[in-house]
Amino acid sequence: MPVLSGWDSRILVLMPTAKDAERTGRVLATAGLKYALCRDLAQLTDEMERGAAVALLTEEVLDADQERLLLQTVNAQPPWSDFPLIILAREQQHDSTLREALNVKLVERPVRVRSLLSVIRAALRMRRHQYQVRDHLEERQQAEAERTRLMDTLTLAFDAANLGTWEWDPTTDRVSLSQRAADICREDPHACHTRAGLSELIPADHRDRVGAAAAQCLVEGTDYDIEFPIGASDQPPRCVAVRGRGVRDQAGRLVRMLGVVQNVTTRKLAEDALRESAERHRFLTELADATQPLVDPNEVMSVSARLLADHLEVNRCAYAESADQQCQVHPRGRTNPDRRRASGRKHTDSCPRQRHRNPCGSDGPDLRYVQSGRPSNRTQYGRPRHWTRPRQRPGRGTWIRTASDGVEAVEVAEEFRPEVILMDVGMPRMNGYDAARRIRAFPWGQDVQIIALTGWGQDHDREQSRQAGCDAHLVKPVELRHLDALLRGHNGDLLD
Repeated sequence: MPVLSGWDSRILVLMPTAKDAERTGRVLATAGLKYALCRDLAQLTDEMERGAAVALLTEEVLDADQERLLLQTVNAQPPWSDFPLIILAREQQHDSTLREALNVKLVERPVRVRSLLSVIRAALRMRRHQYQVRDHLEERQQAEAERTRLMDTLTLAFDAANLGTWEWDPTTDRVSLSQRAADICREDPHACHTRAGLSELIPADHRDRVGAAAAQCLVEGTDYDIEFPIGASDQPPRCVAVRGRGVRDQAGRLVRMLGVVQNVTTRKLAEDALRESAERHRFLTELADATQPLVDPNEVMSVSARLLADHLEVNRCAYAESADQQCQVHPRGRTNPDRRRASGRKHTDSCPRQRHRNPCGSDGPDLRYVQSGRPSNRTQYGRPRHWTRPRQRPGRGTWIRTASDGVEAVEVAEEFRPEVILMDVGMPRMNGYDAARRIRAFPWGQDVQIIALTGWGQDHDREQSRQAGCDAHLVKPVELRHLDALLRGHNGDLLD
């Protein structure tokens, strides 16, 4: 309960004579009540506007004009205020309309001091309750203003970070999307969305991973934090980052989940470009390290051509110093004499190919392996990539077969019986995890070394590879020396 102090706790006194006013003031002071004596009704209304708890006056000071002024002043009070008036009147003499229009308490004269103080204290208690209502309304207004400020700040932050919001109801499977979230997902914000329906936007080779992360969040109560591509088959791919947190009741039951979604395609493309730049830098460093100790120009040209062919993933690579010199050709390809360049500059004669190379080097032991991958002209987020038709390429101790999807990988492996499989995880028709499980189900597939190749390198991604039966998990782009070390260390009796 608020403590009345200052002007808000005053009792305004208006009596017909100064002597009556002074006598009334002494009675109030003796009772410990604050008061203010007013000369006329105009001063009383002014004091009411400044702040007061109760007005004590007699019927003699009220005529028709004075009543209108008092009524006008009281009606101008804020909505929470119902200002109490105590009017001292002779018995059956007062016939004022104020009693019907305002909060008026009529006290018949003559009145005992104890009775008058009791009426005044009751009016003060009423006024304190009104102050409570006033304080509550002010707190609500302040809270609303703070909420509006926070919402404006949050909206600005969402706009700056290109974040959309979503909410999922587990009882109905309904998902509500904000306008920005719907734009990111290329969906109608007013449509009826479900979690099962929105999962159709995720490519088939990523649904298991996304579903496993969602299941872990629901079971363990952890935050949902994952990135994955979305988009229909007739739309350009887009990568999104989705984060969410569950809201649970006192019994621990999930009642809803709130989260945000962000378009991170630009960042993914930048990361791809950064990896490509790092790969180029690595190639130049490897080229410098490989050719620096060499003295014979032919050996320099041969090593450079071989490394350049590996780096560019080409079938033919030639190195010429002048038009009348023979080109040094990469051992795995042929050079076209018509495409030799004069002017003494290095050049390459290339076409797209898979890198069919013994991971242990040209002098390594015989080894059969299958390389699987998606026959797409674009990468996961729209970057160009080169693919070739599956083929067998014997020679230099290595036999190679390629497959363009998971189903074909199982068929080729069953026919070819490889010793090593480089398995791309993201493939059409059947992803790499399911293909690895199918291969492990065959008796001949128990001893095959399966190496998962993927762009995802989080802990749960590696765990998925392990559960699918993969012996290793490599994150693209894979450096040749890492693959070489993995094969040598993983199966020493085969590769060493």
